[in-house]
Amino acid sequence: MKNKNKTVLSELSLLGIAFIWGAAFIVVKSSLDSITPLWLMAARFIVAALAISIFFFKKLKLINRGTLLAGVVCGVLIYVAFAFQTIGIQY
Repeated sequence: MKNKNKTVLSELSLLGIAFIWGAAFIVVKSSLDSITPLWLMAARFIVAALAISIFFFKKLKLINRGTLLAGVVCGVLIYVAFAFQTIGIQY
């Protein structure tokens, strides 16, 4: 019975995440009427960074310089990819 509950919870979680991911495109498209793609992406990343820092505040103190640099590089690459995607949605 426990495995069945985990399976149902996993499937519902996946469905919820897929819905949120899909709805983000609609929100982005409607937001682009009033804000530029790069400002929209900056706002999304700032909100995400603040949310993550709230949940992982204690672990942020343990990050070393190498990990921080790798995170910045990955963040910039993801930002560029999302920016291109958002610009594409605009047109």
